[in-house]
Amino acid sequence: MSLSSYVPWAEKHKPRSIAEIKEIVGDADYVDKFISWLKGWRPGEKAALLYGPPGVGKTLLVEVAAKELGYELFQLNASDARTESMLRRLVGQSSKSVSLYSSKGKLVFLDEIDGLYGAEETGAVKTIVELIKESRVPIVMAANDPWDPKLRALREVAIMIEFKRLKVYSIIKHLKKICLRE
Repeated sequence: MSLSSYVPWAEKHKPRSIAEIKEIVGDADYVDKFISWLKGWRPGEKAALLYGPPGVGKTLLVEVAAKELGYELFQLNASDARTESMLRRLVGQSSKSVSLYSSKGKLVFLDEIDGLYGAEETGAVKTIVELIKESRVPIVMAANDPWDPKLRALREVAIMIEFKRLKVYSIIKHLKKICLRE
């Protein structure tokens, strides 16, 4: 195998559908709760704040759901857009415009929202709250720790969806399937 054709194992075997994600997480209700929120979202409604430990599938679920449900995904790591002006420029335009590329429109995803720290971010949370209230498209945020006092205003304008650690037996079951395919 040449190095140029190498696909990382995690990329090669990551779930590519909502059904595959549900198969791995088992009876966890957070997948259904998020999909229900996304399918029912209307302008003026709350954003979604997905939270839980790193590596439990928050980002993956948003990416897979956007693709499967026909949304154009605008994804931004919140720690990369720390200032009010940058957020307004990057997120503001996407949250108020329709998509030319998808049937459902856009889905704005602010990942690692708990990465907003420091003096330059003082206006960032306030700006995100305003963007959520003005948005014509669904806005999803993800955090490992949403309970930071600085994020209180975001919790008030979002439905909170908790992601739990995967059960060991679910991981083993999925790994066995991968081994059989390899």
